[in-house]
Amino acid sequence: MNRATLATLALLATFALLATTAFAQPKHIVFLADKGLPEGVTLEETAQYREALASLSPEAIERRTNHAPDGFFIDYDDLALCSDYLDAIEATGAEVVHRLRWHNAVSVRADERALEEIRALPFVTRVERPRLLTFARFDFGDPRNAKPDTLQDRHYYKSYLQNSISEINRAHRLGYDGSGVLVGVLDGGFDWRGHESLRDLDVRGERDFIFDDATTANEDDDVPGQDDHGTYCFSILAGYAPGKLIGPAFGASFLLAKTEDTRSETKVEEDNYAAALEWMEREGARITSSSLGYNDFDDGDNYAYEDMDGETAISTRAANKAFERGVLVVTAAGNEGNKPWYYISAPADAFGAVAVGAVTASNVVVSFSSRGPTSDGRVKPDVVAQGFRVYGAMDGDEDDDYSYSNGTSAACPIVAGVAAQLLQAHPHLDNVRARHALLHSAEGDGEPIDNERGYGLVNAAAAIGYPNIEIDGWQTLVHKIVPDLEARSESLEIHFAEEDGAWRYRRFDEVAPREYVKRVPRSPFGAAIYFAFTYGVESGHARRAPEAGWYVLPSGDVNVHREKDPTKVPAETPTEYLPFAATDAGIGEAALYRGLSPAAVYRAPAEWNAGENLLAVPKDLTRRLDRDEFYLLRAETNEGVLGSQIFYLTDLGNWHAVHR
Repeated sequence: MNRATLATLALLATFALLATTAFAQPKHIVFLADKGLPEGVTLEETAQYREALASLSPEAIERRTNHAPDGFFIDYDDLALCSDYLDAIEATGAEVVHRLRWHNAVSVRADERALEEIRALPFVTRVERPRLLTFARFDFGDPRNAKPDTLQDRHYYKSYLQNSISEINRAHRLGYDGSGVLVGVLDGGFDWRGHESLRDLDVRGERDFIFDDATTANEDDDVPGQDDHGTYCFSILAGYAPGKLIGPAFGASFLLAKTEDTRSETKVEEDNYAAALEWMEREGARITSSSLGYNDFDDGDNYAYEDMDGETAISTRAANKAFERGVLVVTAAGNEGNKPWYYISAPADAFGAVAVGAVTASNVVVSFSSRGPTSDGRVKPDVVAQGFRVYGAMDGDEDDDYSYSNGTSAACPIVAGVAAQLLQAHPHLDNVRARHALLHSAEGDGEPIDNERGYGLVNAAAAIGYPNIEIDGWQTLVHKIVPDLEARSESLEIHFAEEDGAWRYRRFDEVAPREYVKRVPRSPFGAAIYFAFTYGVESGHARRAPEAGWYVLPSGDVNVHREKDPTKVPAETPTEYLPFAATDAGIGEAALYRGLSPAAVYRAPAEWNAGENLLAVPKDLTRRLDRDEFYLLRAETNEGVLGSQIFYLTDLGNWHAVHR
């Protein structure tokens, strides 16, 4: 070995020693008193404001504009940290790791001498250790021994159940795959270029928040298997290998953040998570998915249950800040349900986060799924998805390995994928209304079930079909997608009334196949609007949404709610309007389903019923009624009204009963 080689090896050894020493120094978060703004100036006058504006992508500006009631905003939290303060901190010998704008803090690696000098700086308010998060680690099964599911579609193969239980495959048939939506994924690393189900996805950017580079796959300093978990979760969200695996949002675009500290194998320091979330927000992500959660550690540096209050943990506060800026934050609830901790973990306690619990393919809550409530009494998790025997990509020597595994970290990307399908279907939605649609279309039917399931099993088709609104002056734009593949598009109507007014109806304008929009006037006095939809299907029958009760848009609200009691309707609602509550009976007096005055009165034998001789309705009545509309036909004899039934008049002049 020559002298030059020896010198090179010595130099490399020195660099390695320095790097090891630097990483051996504990990390601390330094909180600052302010951002060093001159007195008497407005934010818009500062260089920090201009820098903050320049740092936002066009997608981030559009998302913030859509989210904020008064339009686009940049606030104090968006401003960069004071450069003079950072210079003074670095002058102590500390290494700056992450600049956390939203927290007005900086994470550093420093020895105790430097920390003492930092604590003495006049602009420093406190110094603390970052708390630790953990991935819900689990062992993958052997993919070669995994038996096929009993029920499967040939395209989804073993991923069929995890898709079908939440009607994701139905949303795919309607054309929704997350296209046009930017999703950020935070995890331990991603070997996305090395797996057949991921390599063709649209990855817009990736960052390693451990080694500060742009590589999220395993590197030389990573422990073996570092990127297994992230590769698996990413494939559940977006993998696409027909005949092997299909994820909900394979058409979306992605930002990938590697946030796990490999030297601890399972731990993620909260400043990494917070820094990654700030980066994704600036880049324009509309959704983030993170399979992270707080856990107990032997070093005693733990949160307590009392800290799960939606505003204490740094990761939780970062999630809140992202949500305030229009990002839909989806995160795993945690795998502590069968452990002493039991409860959900940060950042799942964040106010705006969609915390995801785990169920089996039979929709039974799995024992390990973390439970609520938060320490301040809010229901958590928010929804559940399959998190037991979930099929995904496996990182390894082969590019076509797959396996089953378990965890709320597997359920989380399913819900994030459904959210991407929802935002593709309704791009005008901000994160508040998107979150509302996800929760209120789940199996709880608008109400939380309990602190094991939240609002229940997430449903992609139902979320896409849940009505939502845009406000345009005094007009309300009602958006509706009919996920019913049998629907006759030309027949969709909305029936609506203010809480103190008469009922009206409108035929919807179809803007795309099964996508509709209609302007409905809003009262200047702010009255609530009650409404329902009706439409015909190819079989000639009629359907109604909701099947019972009403959708309600309360005064001053941007979200559509449910009123399940069909008798709670505006005061002037005529009896004839109450649909699907009557019994099967003969055909007699005909009154328009829309609630107009009776068209005519006809007497018929009491033995007539909904299943016999429907063409016996007098021809003159048939001629006077429009096709593709709904009517309430009420049977009446000399003894009085026997009952009523909703009928649908087809183009051929035939009557079809609507059975409920």
